[in-house]
Amino acid sequence: RGADLDAATIATVRTALSDRTQWSGTLINQRDQVALLVGFFAALRRSELVALRPRDIDFIDGDIAVIKIRKSKTDQEYRGATVAIRDQTAGGPEAQVATLLRDWCEYVTLHAGDTAPLFPTIDRHGAMSKKPLSGQGWSERLVLHAKNAAVFGTNQAAQRKAEWVSGHSLRRGFVTTAALKGISAIEICKITRHKNVNTVAIYVDDVLSHHAEWTALLADSPALLDLAA
Repeated sequence: RGADLDAATIATVRTALSDRTQWSGTLINQRDQVALLVGFFAALRRSELVALRPRDIDFIDGDIAVIKIRKSKTDQEYRGATVAIRDQTAGGPEAQVATLLRDWCEYVTLHAGDTAPLFPTIDRHGAMSKKPLSGQGWSERLVLHAKNAAVFGTNQAAQRKAEWVSGHSLRRGFVTTAALKGISAIEICKITRHKNVNTVAIYVDDVLSHHAEWTALLADSPALLDLAA
């Protein structure tokens, strides 16, 4: 859809989630915070995100996570791909992406095993199921968090804009943020795994044509120069 969850938006949502959880709140919000950060920093499609299992993640030196993507939209032959993400140098504890992911992996593995869904459905009593969160279910969670964090504003029109958010908004927002940080379309493709660089180049050109507008939105965002390990 038409909503970008760029770096500034991600910072707003993750702060709102941290205020409600701090790893002592609801398990659902803890799951969502990790999924939000991993989905953005690894530029994952929603289908790739919800398909992850703890066994698909390896950790290096404590602050780098290597994510194995077993199948994707452009990989019907199961060749697989890997994406590395690291703890961010800016922001508070909630910006430590690899660390939060490691803690969540350990929790899921302890309670359900390393072949269980990394982001399972969770009932209102806090019990994890063996079913992964669906792509549509994840999109609905993102809409809810965008509204709760008022990322587009608090008036009625802004709240309606939150309805544009979907699972794809994280991947789209990653490209937007990377383009505004001066990263080339070719380098972005190495992370997003787009097969056709022209697809990303067209979008990057569109983002840069509104550079002043986006720069204002990103003014208070964390430094994302270390987008990938």
